Amino acid sequence: MNKIKAAMAQFMSGRYGMDQLNKILMIAAFILILAGSFIQVPVLNSLALVVLAYTIFRTYSRNHRKRTAENQRFQRILKKIRNSFLLTKLRIKEAGTHRHIKCPQCGVIIRTSKERGPRRFTCPKCKTEFETNIRV
Repeated sequence: MNKIKAAMAQFMSGRYGMDQLNKILMIAAFILILAGSFIQVPVLNSLALVVLAYTIFRTYSRNHRKRTAENQRFQRILKKIRNSFLLTKLRIKEAGTHRHIKCPQCGVIIRTSKERGPRRFTCPKCKTEFETNIRV
């Protein structure tokens, strides 16, 4: 058993391994396989195999720089999606008492009272002054 473990450790030495993008790709491939088996569409199974092959390629790759850059791009996209959902959740939760506006310069979300009409704001991050009209 120790020989197998040592051989596997030696094989994986210098390889990229798993990261969050690989985990998401594995989940996507599993969902495609399940959907393909229920719907009976061969294209889904083929697509799942392509996704799995790419995941295996990324896992065993020795080019750390490119795989890290891919993962960082994925993380940035994922962060934008998460932030939009969090902002929507916050807007729904505080709809009766507050409004949330975005700084046009840096994109920071500013929480303000529900007071209607034209209002002037200064961004706490970049100090940009801007005016907006708060409706309903």
